[in-house]
Amino acid sequence: MTTATYDPPLTPVQVERKLLELIQSNQRAYVDLRDAEHAYEVAKAEHQIAYARARLDTYADHKDWTVGRRDDVATVATEDLRLKLAAAEAVAKSARAKASAVKVQADLVRSIGLSVRTSMSVGD
Repeated sequence: MTTATYDPPLTPVQVERKLLELIQSNQRAYVDLRDAEHAYEVAKAEHQIAYARARLDTYADHKDWTVGRRDDVATVATEDLRLKLAAAEAVAKSARAKASAVKVQADLVRSIGLSVRTSMSVGD
């Protein structure tokens, strides 16, 4: 059986401090997101260009190859860039999730702040 603990009500100063912390976290999260999105877009462009180049390179010497075979050769030729693209996409998704989580936390703290202000005005 767990024993419940009592947390005293937050003060307006504590709420303000937490909001300031979250503002800083939010700014860092959005800088990280911007950087991750940029890295993803660069990796995507690099992969698309290399893939197209690899397909064109096979065409000159192998006009009898099917489109599927050219695609397969291009995929293998650009696998390192495809893996780099997948990693950049994962980082961008993670950064998006982090930025979203920080926003939700800030919304929650704002709600707590409103509750604290309301309870203080009721006590007056």
